[in-house]
Amino acid sequence: MSSKGLLLVFSEVGSALSESEFHGWYNNEHIPLRTVLPGFTSAARFVQADSHKPTWAALYDLTTADYLQTDDYLNLAKTRSEREANVFKQLQYLERRIYTLNETAPVTVSDAFAGHKEGMTLVAVSIQVPPEHESDFHKWYDEEHVPLLRKVPGWLRTRRFILVESDATGVLEGTEGYKAPPKFIALHEYANADGLAGPEWKAATSTPWRDKIFANVLSIERRVLKVFKTF
Repeated sequence: MSSKGLLLVFSEVGSALSESEFHGWYNNEHIPLRTVLPGFTSAARFVQADSHKPTWAALYDLTTADYLQTDDYLNLAKTRSEREANVFKQLQYLERRIYTLNETAPVTVSDAFAGHKEGMTLVAVSIQVPPEHESDFHKWYDEEHVPLLRKVPGWLRTRRFILVESDATGVLEGTEGYKAPPKFIALHEYANADGLAGPEWKAATSTPWRDKIFANVLSIERRVLKVFKTF
């Protein structure tokens, strides 16, 4: 049986398109056409909460990553409206990342988690380590890092995925061009951001084992996002 999938899409509106046009298209056309498909099990939009770009993100849970290769999904591009085609042309930046669930990493969920709600905080941490250090990296995550994160006030859920493929169109201002994201991503969800600078969070991110793991990290990307709209 195939693993569950995840589609993460980052976007930056730019100056050629108004934000009202962008949100109207996203909320009323783009996402509704996807959430009715059997391979999409949930969708939510996010806005940056860390002052970094891209400003906007959308997160789709999939039955499998392979669903994005089916006729049901591919037909969306073949039959897209003139409105959607124009939005794609005018967006400054659009990046798609497809992931598959890391089956060896348990999904940990608080009893308080009841789906995405507006205002919730998502901390998305992507990390690349050399292949020979991947086993140690996952062991640290399983045995120390996630158990400590669960003590952070407001923690709701942690899920970990493996990158399948990614691509981007446009250029993000202030960058030298597109770079493929790190292989592993962890999605940490919180009821709010209040605990992210507290003693429990600091304890989870400042241990000798963590320092040993990070000595071998090749690249890291950390984004803090807030739920903007659920579907």
